[in-house]
Formats: sequence, C-alpha cells, structure tokens
Amino acid sequence: MGNSSSEPNLDQLLARYVDETATVEEIAALETLLDGDADAQRRYVHYLDLHAELLEKSDLERAARLSVATRDRGSVDTPNRLVTRPKLVAVVGAVLLLAIGLG
Repeated sequence: MGNSSSEPNLDQLLARYVDETATVEEIAALETLLDGDADAQRRYVHYLDLHAELLEKSDLERAARLSVATRDRGSVDTPNRLVTRPKLVAVVGAVLLLAIGLG
C-alpha cells in the first residue's frame, strides 16, 4: 500500500466488515481506501479469503462434533448454516470489488 498510515485503518475496517459490525460510513470509507489502490484491493481479497477459510474450518469442526454427538446420542439438531457463510463472504467480497470497478 502506498500510504502506510492507512494500513491500520484498512485492517480495522476489514475486521469490522467481516464481523458484520461496520457502519454505512465505515463501508464507504473501506470502498474509498480500495478505490484505485491495487495493494489495498489485494489485501482485501486476501483478508476475505483467510476469513472464509477460518469460518469453513470452524464449520467443519462443528460438523464433526455434531456427527460425534449424533452417533453418541442418537440425534441432534443441525444448524441451518453449515459451511454456507464462507461462500456468502466470498460473494459479498466479489460484489464489493465489482462495485468499485476492479472486476
């Protein structure tokens, strides 16, 4: 990134974005930081990729625990969103990138 002082701000905005706690103003600030900055765009895609991988790993571990619980107890309610959130994060990321003109 060209401006090292914007890096912590980018990291903070990315964290709030993936945690779904970013305000409309913060999302606009994120879009501004990404607009025309190839390094920031690469960091954004990498961040979302890592986040999606962590969510998928977490979901797979939860699925394994549910499988064991089902086997041990006979039945268990399964969550509705098993392994779907990483795909949602990737889609939202792609839409945002297209919206700012990278795609």
